Amino acid sequence: MAPPQKAAVSVVMLLVFIGSLPGICYLLGLASIPGRPQPVDAVGWDRTACAVPAGDQRDVMDPWRYTIALWLPGSVQLSPVQRDAAAIAAGYLQDHPRTGMARWHLANAALTVWITRHWTVEQIVDAAGVGVPCQTRSTRSDRTG
Repeated sequence: MAPPQKAAVSVVMLLVFIGSLPGICYLLGLASIPGRPQPVDAVGWDRTACAVPAGDQRDVMDPWRYTIALWLPGSVQLSPVQRDAAAIAAGYLQDHPRTGMARWHLANAALTVWITRHWTVEQIVDAAGVGVPCQTRSTRSDRTG
C-alpha cells in the first residue's frame, strides 16, 4: 500500500474511532452501574394538574446527542424531561459510590441516556416529582413534551 493510501486509511480509522467514542463510553458507563432504577408507581395521580403529557410519548436521548449538548453548549437544548432524567440518575447513583469523579460522571451520563430510552415521559416526570406538589412541579419547568 502506498503511503498516501496508508495515511487516508489511518485518518478514516481515526474518525470512525472518534465517532464511536460516545457509544463506547455509554456502554462502559452502564456496565459500571449496579442495577437500574425503577419507575415509581403513580397510580391515581392527577397528571393534568401537573401539566404532564398523556400517552406513551418519548423524549429520547442518545449518547451522541448528549455528547454534543455537553461539549457544544447552546447547540442542543436539553428538555425539562431530559433534565429530570439526569436528576433521577444522579439520585440513584448517590446510593452507589464510585471510585472517582470521572467514573461517576460517566455513569450519570449513561444512566440519563438509559432512562430517557427506557421510561416514558410520564414515568420520568412522576419519579422526578416524588414528594413535590403539582403546583411546584408545573411551575418548575415547561412540561409540554
